[in-house]
Amino acid sequence: MKSLVALAAFALINTVGAFAAAVTLNCTLFPVTFTNGIGGPTIVSCGAFSGGLGTLSSVSVTLLADYQFGNGGAQDVAVTFGTTNPAGVTWAANTTTLHVTGGDSSGAQPTANVACTVGCTPANFAAAFNVVVSSAIASGTGVATSSGAVRVVYSYDPVTPTTPEPISMLLFGSGLLGVYILGRKKFAK
Repeated sequence: MKSLVALAAFALINTVGAFAAAVTLNCTLFPVTFTNGIGGPTIVSCGAFSGGLGTLSSVSVTLLADYQFGNGGAQDVAVTFGTTNPAGVTWAANTTTLHVTGGDSSGAQPTANVACTVGCTPANFAAAFNVVVSSAIASGTGVATSSGAVRVVYSYDPVTPTTPEPISMLLFGSGLLGVYILGRKKFAK
């Protein structure tokens, strides 16, 4: 009987439905580098969402900036990202500028997440889309190179199986629990 209870408990625990998932893709070029910390705009291509994964629930881009080898003194490099594609999509910010500060080497890499707010549909993300990256020296004596990188994060609800698996497990576990309770009452008499 104990094994029957354990089996029923296992079946009941496994009734939890599918969880949301996410896929992260590095956009190419990854990263974009700019000689002397100045350049752009450079187009970066972000991969499409594969509709076979499930139902798209949200899209965001993660933006990263850095510089290498400052020329002495305090540096401030402004790396700007333009998220205006794909058509029919509105982002939380169309333009995001990250300031990388430091001395001979950059400090912590600044990052930003920009979410899709309107038009976040599989049809709009069925093809690759572009983000524009540029860099400029905001203050300081210059750097050897600066860089900007973009990642796209597609969050989705996985495709559900054609059979109602969680409900089946719930029914199976409930049935086993019922058999256990009836058997226990019968043997108690």
